[in-house]
Amino acid sequence: MKFLILPFLFLFINTVIAQGDIIIIGNGYAFTVSDPGGWTRDMRNAKNIYANVLYHPIGKGISVNTTMILVTLVKKKGDGIYIMMENEMSDYMKEKPDVQYEVLEIPHTEYITNSQCAYIKGDFYHYATYIDPGEDIKHGLSIVMMVPRDKANAGEMDVYKDIISSMVVHPR
Repeated sequence: MKFLILPFLFLFINTVIAQGDIIIIGNGYAFTVSDPGGWTRDMRNAKNIYANVLYHPIGKGISVNTTMILVTLVKKKGDGIYIMMENEMSDYMKEKPDVQYEVLEIPHTEYITNSQCAYIKGDFYHYATYIDPGEDIKHGLSIVMMVPRDKANAGEMDVYKDIISSMVVHPR
């Protein structure tokens, strides 16, 4: 039976990649994300920072001065994405007591989202969105955009929102 499924899986993967998407398959999960135009998908450096996918603008390397978007599959805990966001913001407060927060509305057409921005003006802006693909799925997605010094510009926010809206979780 496995031999019958494999050709269809490869056909699906080739179709997805041909449309500008990438499928990430792991132990008990799979998800797809669309590659944004003008940005590099950097899988080599993604694993070094514990992300599944890392994006940065074409022509810019990884540094503290580069805007980066990290996509990470995360195991849901407790009440899911709301507890996860609360824990992340609490960690920021311990690390940097003068951090400020802004609640963001970044919807997904199929899934529940929870988005916030943690920032210190003139230092950093970290935009974080958690996606909950449903009660029956044990994993969620974390999409974080790290912007040095200033707020994200309109183009960066458009790319961030496009990545979020392109996410599809495939239960396995």
